[in-house]
Amino acid sequence: TYDDNNDHSNQNNDTISTNNNDDNNNNTNNNGLLGKMMERTGKEFIINESFSLAASIEDQQRLHSVKLSFNKYCGVQEWKNALFLWVNLGMNDSPNEFLEDARCVTWFGGSRMHDDSPVVQKLIRYGKEGMGAATKQEKQEEEGAIIDSAGSAGTDSSSNIILWCRRYQPEEKKFSPYVCFGRLGYQSHVPGSRPLSFVWELLDYDGLKHHGDDTVRETFDTFTKM
Repeated sequence: TYDDNNDHSNQNNDTISTNNNDDNNNNTNNNGLLGKMMERTGKEFIINESFSLAASIEDQQRLHSVKLSFNKYCGVQEWKNALFLWVNLGMNDSPNEFLEDARCVTWFGGSRMHDDSPVVQKLIRYGKEGMGAATKQEKQEEEGAIIDSAGSAGTDSSSNIILWCRRYQPEEKKFSPYVCFGRLGYQSHVPGSRPLSFVWELLDYDGLKHHGDDTVRETFDTFTKM
């Protein structure tokens, strides 16, 4: 869902860098997070886990005793060189949905977010860079790269936007823990729309659909078909 606070991405963590070299640009895959449901509910657990897994060594040393802050009502988490998008599914008032056989997903900015908002410009820039990397990846796959059993395409493509989804469980009257559905590339948005309406492409779609773990494939199907 979206709310009036979604245009206020967390500004205390936007000085934290994630590792972004060739060995770490697919952290969600390499650390086994792709398609896996987190152990605990809520954003705080993801913020801390992501920091421990992907933050630069310098930032881990600088902030080892600092409690990381975030806005639990915000639909985007901003880091220095990465963005997390949070998506709620399964509620009647949730506008989010998967499109094109779950190859794409919608996302809506906050009611005060507009085309010139810094975080929107950052999303579009990162998203387009991610699509450029995806095009390179597709070319490499055509030349013989094979998706391995862990869901990684085995290339150096990267994106700095990561999708986290949770689904409302009506029988328990609460949300599930978040699941990481990997990297996003920009497909389109509607300029001037209120709230701003985006469509993002799941760059790890093949990795999720053909993952070697049955639970990952089942979770992805459950989240995207309901």
